[in-house]
Amino acid sequence: GLAFAEKSVLAAAMVLLGARLEFAKLGSLGAGALLGVLVAMALAIGAGLLLARLFGFGRSMGWLLGVGSAVCGASAIAAVAPLVSRGREEVGVSVGVVNLLGTIGIALLPLAVAALGLDARQGALVVGGSLQAVGHVVAAGFAIGPETGELATAIKMGRVAMLGPIVILIGAFAAQRSEAQEAEKRFRLPGYLIGFALLALVANLGLVPREALAWTKPASNVLLAVAMAGIGLRIRLAAFAKLGARALVAGALICALQVAWLALAARLGAAGGA
Repeated sequence: GLAFAEKSVLAAAMVLLGARLEFAKLGSLGAGALLGVLVAMALAIGAGLLLARLFGFGRSMGWLLGVGSAVCGASAIAAVAPLVSRGREEVGVSVGVVNLLGTIGIALLPLAVAALGLDARQGALVVGGSLQAVGHVVAAGFAIGPETGELATAIKMGRVAMLGPIVILIGAFAAQRSEAQEAEKRFRLPGYLIGFALLALVANLGLVPREALAWTKPASNVLLAVAMAGIGLRIRLAAFAKLGARALVAGALICALQVAWLALAARLGAAGGA
């Protein structure tokens, strides 16, 4: 039941959130926000590779931690693992690290946004551009406020959409070309991302009156509450002891770099008039 809440219920909530997204608000973030997020993703992947060398990991561990932090957590790690790693332990540790750090980020990022005095759009840039999994972004974003939650979710969806190009790019550099091509064929965009985009288009193009979609807001709120409960109840403190200390430190440094860059970008005006 908890796994169902964390995955299926959350996916349904993501789709319904599409009806709440206003393209005008998203556009107000400006091209600078898009550039800021892309730079943050590149920094995360580059930092993962650099820290893997500094901490004595294999290059594959750097790819897994970097891509997991840059894109969408465990889903991204699963997508690139066939290209860069044959070790189950590496995959398991990297998934544990990004999930744990994302869970911690749910609590810490709203506090950081408040401490830095960032407004709703700036906070959305920081949260949506840094946290690892969709559930983490939704939980932290809506903890700050509805506008931040909606914009942060949209930014996160953009990061998720970048998974395909990133898998292809990594495949181009993979030593086992045949495995790379096989992994590229297996990649599919998540269904919730497609549903989110379609419902957002329907709502913003006026194909269905906004009044007729009013039910989606309370429904998404209920589904989000259930999904967040599922995520919280699946947290096990024992995970702290099982994770490699070096991997956890490396993942934390990657996350801190992303947050620091995005906060700076927001301050410099990347989030539309900030």
